[in-house]
Amino acid sequence: MIIFKKKSLKLNKIKYFVLDETDRMLDMGFEEQIEKIKQSFKAKPQTILFSASIPKEIIKLTNKYLVKPVRVEVGVNSLPVSSIDQQVINLTKKEKYKWYGY
Repeated sequence: MIIFKKKSLKLNKIKYFVLDETDRMLDMGFEEQIEKIKQSFKAKPQTILFSASIPKEIIKLTNKYLVKPVRVEVGVNSLPVSSIDQQVINLTKKEKYKWYGY
C-alpha cells in the first residue's frame, strides 16, 4: 500500500473506522489491507462494520476488531429503534459542503 510507504496519509486523529460492504471486502481478499490500516492508527477509533449479510467470516472479523459489538438489523421485519433519532436533510450540492465544514 503506497500511501503507507510514503507516509502521506495521517491517521492520528481518526475517531471512526467504517467498513462498508464488509462481506464483499472479505470475499475480494482485503483482510490483510484492513489489518494494515487498523494497525496504523495511533488511537483506537470506534470501528463500525456494515454488511448486507453476516457470514461466519464477518462474525470472526467482529470478534477480532470490535469491543462489545452491538448488532443492528434493518429489514422488512424490523422497525427502527425508538431511541434512535432519524432525520432526512435535503441539501443542494453547494449546501452539502457547508454542512460538512468544507
